[in-house]
Formats: sequence, structure tokens, C-alpha cells
Amino acid sequence: MIYRAIFVALAMGLAWANRGHFGHEHGAAWAGAIGGAAILAMFNRRDWQNRLPVVVALAALGWAVGGMMSYGRIVGYGRADDFMNVFYGFTMLAVVGGLYGFMGGGFLGLGLETTREKRPHWPSLIAEMTVGAILFWSVLIFQFEWKMTPPRSELWAACLGASVALAWYCWRNGFHRSFTVAMTSALGAGFGFALGNFFQVMGNVSGIAFNWWNVMEFTLGSLGGLGMVWGISLYTWPQAAEPKKGALNLGLMFVLLVIPITNLIQAFDGETIARLAADCNSPNACATAILIAAWGSIVLFAIIIWKYWQSSASMARKSALTVFLLTIWYTIFSHIRMGFADLASHFQLRMILYWLVIALMALIYVRHDKQDIKPVDESIEPLAAKRWIVAWLIIIVIIAGLALIAISMHSGLPGAQSRFGG
Repeated sequence: MIYRAIFVALAMGLAWANRGHFGHEHGAAWAGAIGGAAILAMFNRRDWQNRLPVVVALAALGWAVGGMMSYGRIVGYGRADDFMNVFYGFTMLAVVGGLYGFMGGGFLGLGLETTREKRPHWPSLIAEMTVGAILFWSVLIFQFEWKMTPPRSELWAACLGASVALAWYCWRNGFHRSFTVAMTSALGAGFGFALGNFFQVMGNVSGIAFNWWNVMEFTLGSLGGLGMVWGISLYTWPQAAEPKKGALNLGLMFVLLVIPITNLIQAFDGETIARLAADCNSPNACATAILIAAWGSIVLFAIIIWKYWQSSASMARKSALTVFLLTIWYTIFSHIRMGFADLASHFQLRMILYWLVIALMALIYVRHDKQDIKPVDESIEPLAAKRWIVAWLIIIVIIAGLALIAISMHSGLPGAQSRFGG
């Protein structure tokens, strides 16, 4: 269990650190895919691993939705020097992280809880989440004017409405395991985001030159991953349904082509490539090399994973290969995104740490218990609502303590924002 939790935490943490170079829904989708693949690689369930492309695609979609939320200004509140602004900033980051985790964990859970007898009706669920998003966004923002991060986008309200719809769908249709994974993932990602911003503040106070924003993202991802492992481990799970070949192929195409190509188009536009190549001795040659490297990585890794999935290798090996190749691919893609001139001038410490994390993941995977986990089809009772309320109250109290520590360590940091007071 310890190896399993650490492996998933490292995989999701590194994926979210890489996501910082891409951002938005497309970056979060790749990170979510890695998290889903890591879960299946460590929970040695053959019935789940048979569904890997579908489950990974669902995890990617679930984590991607939160990418529409804006939180840059909220991070700035955490850099203020008074309790109200810092506590507000940390708490709202917990809300944003919680929404990321709820939808990501919920979609993953539904992929795992799909059986031959009980399947989610995805068209109905997506329609309900869409209506919930529009309704909450319209009422909370336009009617009540409960704005979290003015003047930035307030699409957190849309994500809240979609999450409420997802929760209600899981509850009334008996997908209690999926609801639990959604809640534990929300707790982990929510607390992880607030704690990560605290680490960022402390890092800036220390004066140590490092990408502390990456640390915040790593903390969000790693604790979100731990939340998913925790939720899955709370219950026994029934035999998952055998996927249809068409669904498997669509899942693979989404993960291997749609997500990477979307990241490439969004992150490597003409202006970005010109900026990355500007410091080269030959900007045109450097820009061409960046595009060749980016497109080449897509072709190379997509072919490797696709071919391996068509081979006769065991599903356990396919699962392990998928999570490692997706992680290595995303890391290489993020290096390309940083630019060759940047890589050549100073091979940064955080880049070395990325590869050390991958090496540690490999060591943990080799050492963990690979015994098959058998499905158990038994009825379960959902956890009482008061447990979730108590858990969130505990997190809020801890956040208040972190806010008090943060304001005692400095008198304001560059980039601080003020929502309350002058």
C-alpha cells in the first residue's frame, strides 16, 4: 500500500509540475492521463488493466475540466501580509483544487466501477453536468455576484455546478465507490493546492532561487494522487466490464494523438516558437528544430505505445509501460517547451529533479508487490456525509494555521494581491 501510494503521488506530482509549462485544459488532461495510468499500473487488477485506454481517457477528461478555472490572482492573495487575504487565498485554492480532484477522481471512479450489469449513462451525465455548470455560473456570478477572483474568469462556478451534478448522479445511481474516490481526490487536491501555495510563499521568503510555482503544482498533483489511492483502497470493487475494441481504440487515439497534438498546437504557436528561438545563433534553424522535436516526439511515442498495445505482452506490462512512457513523453515535451537555448545555457536543477523522480518511480515499481488483486462483488454502504464535512473543516483549520505562519514570516511579497483592506 505504501509503495502504491508513493508511486501514484510521484507520477501525478511530476505530471502537474510538467503541466505548469502548458496550462489550461489540455495540460491538465495529460496530467490526468498519467494519474489514471499510474493507478492501474499499481493496482494489479487485470479487469481494470484490460480497460486501461478507456479509464486513462476518462481520468484525462475529468482532470481536464478544471483547467478552465483561473487561479493566478488567488495565488497572489497568499502572498499578502494580513490574515484575511492569505486565509482567503489559501482557502479558495483549496476550493479550486478540490474541484479539479472531484471531477478527475469521479470520472476515474466511474471508469473503474463500470460493470456488465451497471454502466454510467454518459450522455445523460454529460448533459446534467453541462446544465449544472451553466446554472451555477449564471446564478452565483451574474445574479448573486459571488466572485472569487475578480476581474479574472469566474468559471470556478461552472466547475462547481458540474461537480454537484456529478455528485448527484453518482449518489442517486448507486455509484458510491466513484463518489468516494471523487471526494477523497478532492480532499487531497484541495489541501495540496493550499499547502503548495504555502510552500511557495515560504520558498520565496527563504530567498532560495528555485521555481517554487512548480513546487506548488507538484504538491497539488501528488496529494490529489494520494487522494485517489485512498478512495480506491476504502472499498472492494466488483468485476469491471470487458471493454469493446472500438472504445479501446478511441481511448488510445485520444490519449496518444488528441491530447499531445492539442498541447503542441496550444503551446507552440508562432509567437512562442519565435520567442524560444530568439536567443539561438540561428533562430530559423532553432525554430525548425523545436517543431521537428515536438512533432517527432508525438510520432515516436504514439507508435511505441500503440505497437506495444497490439503485442502479446501481459496487461500488467502494458500498464507499466504506458505510465512510464506517458510520463517521460510529457517531461520531454516540457523541456522542448522551455526551449533549446534555455536548456543549453543552464540545465536547471528542477529538470534534474524531474528525471530523479522518474528513476524513483522505476525503483518503487520494481519493488512493489505485484500480486493480482481479485475483484469482489459485494454491496457497500456510502460513507456518512458528516465524515466529509468534518474532513473539510479540519482542512480549513489547518489552512488557518498555515495562514498565520505565512504572515508571521514576511511583510508582503512581490505579486501580492489584496481582496480585503487597502
